[in-house]
Amino acid sequence: MRIEPARPAQPDGTARTGSGDPDATAPNPTGPNPTGPNSAAPNPAGHSSATRRTAAPGTAAHHGRGSHGTDPHGTDPHGTDPRGTAADAGDRGGAVHHGFPHSNATGGDYRGSADGSTHSDGGTDGDGGADRDGTHRDGTHRDGTHRDATVSDAAAAAAGTGAAENASAANHGSDGPPTGPEGPAAADSDPEPEPKRRRGRALLFSGLALVLVVALGITLALPAVSNRLGLPWAPNLPKGDEPEPVAVTRQLQSIGGQGDGPTANGLRQALEGPASSGALGTLSGTVVDATTGDTLWSQGENRAVTPASATKILTAAAALLELGPDMRLSTKAYEAVPGRGGIIVRAGGDVTLSSLPEGEESLYHGAAHLDELAKQIDEATNGNVRAVALEQSVFTTDKTGQGWADEDAPSTYAAPLAPIMLDGGRQDPLDDTSERFGDPAQRMVDQLAGKFAAAEVDPELTKGSRAAQLEESEPIAEVQSAPMERLVEQMLQLSDNTLAEAIQHHIAISKGREPSFEGGAKATLDVLREHGFDVGGATLHDGSGLSVDNRVTAKLLSEVMAVAAAPGGSAHADERTSKLRPLLAGLPVAGGTGTLAERYTEGTPAQGRGWVRAKTGTIPSTGTNALTGQVVTVDGRTLAFSLVTSKAGNTDAARDALDTVTATLRECGCR
Repeated sequence: MRIEPARPAQPDGTARTGSGDPDATAPNPTGPNPTGPNSAAPNPAGHSSATRRTAAPGTAAHHGRGSHGTDPHGTDPHGTDPRGTAADAGDRGGAVHHGFPHSNATGGDYRGSADGSTHSDGGTDGDGGADRDGTHRDGTHRDGTHRDATVSDAAAAAAGTGAAENASAANHGSDGPPTGPEGPAAADSDPEPEPKRRRGRALLFSGLALVLVVALGITLALPAVSNRLGLPWAPNLPKGDEPEPVAVTRQLQSIGGQGDGPTANGLRQALEGPASSGALGTLSGTVVDATTGDTLWSQGENRAVTPASATKILTAAAALLELGPDMRLSTKAYEAVPGRGGIIVRAGGDVTLSSLPEGEESLYHGAAHLDELAKQIDEATNGNVRAVALEQSVFTTDKTGQGWADEDAPSTYAAPLAPIMLDGGRQDPLDDTSERFGDPAQRMVDQLAGKFAAAEVDPELTKGSRAAQLEESEPIAEVQSAPMERLVEQMLQLSDNTLAEAIQHHIAISKGREPSFEGGAKATLDVLREHGFDVGGATLHDGSGLSVDNRVTAKLLSEVMAVAAAPGGSAHADERTSKLRPLLAGLPVAGGTGTLAERYTEGTPAQGRGWVRAKTGTIPSTGTNALTGQVVTVDGRTLAFSLVTSKAGNTDAARDALDTVTATLRECGCR
């Protein structure tokens, strides 16, 4: 049984009903609040202070009708609000409570509590107003009953409010039909609001549909599915007919065919300004048409100047011509006395041996790994390694060349030369500018001995006749470097001084000269002379160009480049061309790779970005700045060039001026 306090009687003694009559108001009470468990606080709007009342579905009180009662869902007193709920009326200041407009209300919502008292929260809120279906969010069930306004029969009996039960039944319709003027007819005319769970089902179905669409999209995006169905985005979907295979050739292919070549007069006019820049100091240079071999422009081409790192062009050419592209440098290990645990490692001139684990690449791609050498030794000896020694007789003991500065080795750009070392002597195998070790060969043998738990380094193993007997013994382990073709490419790309010296020492060995700096320098010029290059006026003391005593002409440098860059089938191409072709792959690309990566970025030099490929060279103390390479003109003509400055005051300015000259070659038709 549901019990609510009785409302004050009408002036005629009858109880006030839940009608929406706008005139059914009463004066505000002025007396003190009654006390007791079921007493009600005075209602400032003149209504009953009973707990929030709930009329039966279909009544005016239930729907919150306004004064005109024309909207089946309850309108405001003026019939303008399509909902007319208590919450809406409270927001407008009309403070309709269960459908009754309050003339003196302030928009407050008066909530009933279980003990029959009311309280105000100063306006409608989220749980005290009416839902869209006309029911209070926490005060009314769908069946019109109040959720929290019931008390036990015992509490009702103790309060002695039998009349309240009748009044509650009359106003809320919980125990009988409503007695208001609209009665059952109103209940029949107003349909029951649609249950909220239907909206929940709609949301559920929408969510499931969305999940299915996403799942279908992901499935169709899978390569296996899209390939099977032949969908447009399938990665393996045929795009057209299979192209015909292209024959691989080592011959340089011209870009867009051999275009018209510039004339000597046109080139002279184009370079008149750029080549006379004061930033260049004294400039020596030549420009050669690689197709014909004709010299198109020259300035001091026979003057012997310090070439700096452009010396590596001559070292690379001699290595490819003399040693060939496939030669590899070997490091071998022997047992000093079989079964005794003594290991002698014979250095073979490989300075690229990697300290990184197998499977990881250092700066020298394709390099042999120290781990592989240790693995082979371990397998051959069943792990019986007690002592390790290094045999280095393949090179002389000279560590630096004539004309090197004291600070050149060790430094961030060179290590003291030895016939074996890890990572070119770098302390960091992945950093080209890493500081180098002062004794890289010793570090290598220490690292190898550390691979075996009981081993130590014992130089005594190489003394006496043991080293001499190695030639007659079979190695128990051997690892090899990348082929010479790749070593030359890496030497040029990184401008690697240590690698250049090691390669030149092997040229000396091949030519029967002493494996030293001087022997390698002489052997290099020997090879070039034998292959028809004019080495007159050239003097070398190393293979890297660190020596300030080297002297080379721009004519020799550009001649080597012109032969290497000669297009296949052209008048200037010969048997030397195919041998020298790998040299071009190692040249840094303007604005892209190697020592030219940060150049040709703005202004006139930017015109040569990607089209100029050249070896750089710099010695600030002599004002030397060199650029030797090739460029393809806008007409598709390949030009070889060599430019070397002497006594240039500012290195950066000189470099920019050289870049401007070569970019001009790119853009100039010069006919």
